[in-house]
Amino acid sequence: MAWILVSDIFGRTKALERFAADLPGSVEIVDPYNSELMNFDCEVEAYSHFTSKVGLDKYVEKLSERISASFGHVSLVGFSIGASAIWRLSDHQALSNVSGAILFYSSQVRHYVKIDPIFSTRLIFPAMEPHFSVLEVMQTLKQKEQVEVHHSTYLHGFMNPQSRNYNAEAYAKYKQIVCNTPFNDPICKGFS
Repeated sequence: MAWILVSDIFGRTKALERFAADLPGSVEIVDPYNSELMNFDCEVEAYSHFTSKVGLDKYVEKLSERISASFGHVSLVGFSIGASAIWRLSDHQALSNVSGAILFYSSQVRHYVKIDPIFSTRLIFPAMEPHFSVLEVMQTLKQKEQVEVHHSTYLHGFMNPQSRNYNAEAYAKYKQIVCNTPFNDPICKGFS
């Protein structure tokens, strides 16, 4: 099994590398900063850097190139802006090598609800978002054939130890879910 983890605005971090190490098969991390460890002090700094130096469109392009260069099938896991980048590509017929995707708290998905993914896509939403109704977006997306939506009880960023909303219990729970997703066999190390 080949995996591509698509980072949030913090980019490649030691925590994301540890997450990657627990997945079976080959794992690659795609991030906005070409694998440079940025060590941002806070989310405001990371957001400012991402928006001024990269932006969603460039990130989508970078991810598309990486997926297209993959041999065989890949499974995608995205966090926040990384999840949004995956969602933006999810209807591209050229990406038929994607087995499926798990998207954590993609707030930008609300701008692209007309997309119909060509591969199995599980969206895990936070309890709430300040800029839109999570329930309304979920209601719209759950009508789509390849989409499964899940409403968590945690806040945006709960999978990232650098986020003020990080939750260790949620991290453990959803890491196990990622590892046990049907398009991801065998079971993740440490959860047999």
